[in-house]
Amino acid sequence: MSCRETARKRDWSRQAGHFNRYALEKVPYTINRYTDEAKRLHYVLNGALEESIDEFPNLKTWVAQLMDNPEKLDESIKNGTQQMKNRLFIQT
Repeated sequence: MSCRETARKRDWSRQAGHFNRYALEKVPYTINRYTDEAKRLHYVLNGALEESIDEFPNLKTWVAQLMDNPEKLDESIKNGTQQMKNRLFIQT
């Protein structure tokens, strides 16, 4: 999946979320169109990830370990979130 396709998935997902949650007028056609396209793009991304993970055995092992241990997954997410905050908000 290219960078453009990834960005497109993000945009469709945001729009789907907006029309499903925040739109004052619920228009079924619009909700269905954005939701269905976001789902389709997620399936494309999922397929690309399934194909490429075999190329990276260490990544595949790490993902398997995280899936087998939910507590480790939660810890990894918390640590990653904190690291990202540290990078984005450098304290002086």
